[in-house]
Amino acid sequence: MCYTISIMTETTTPKTDFDKFCKERTAATAMRDDLAFLIGWTKADNPEIAKRLEAILTQHEQNREQDWI
Repeated sequence: MCYTISIMTETTTPKTDFDKFCKERTAATAMRDDLAFLIGWTKADNPEIAKRLEAILTQHEQNREQDWI
């Protein structure tokens, strides 16, 4: 049996702007979820850290591009 194309070769297609956007959006959502978890985790023991994390999350929400929604 003879193959003309190596089986081990991966075919990659160039990512579109939409693919990049979706990946970035997913990463941003995961980051916000993690920050929200950390706020809850640190609120009792370190309220000053929780307040700073809340400020960072609020600033991020204000800086987001909302026109595409």
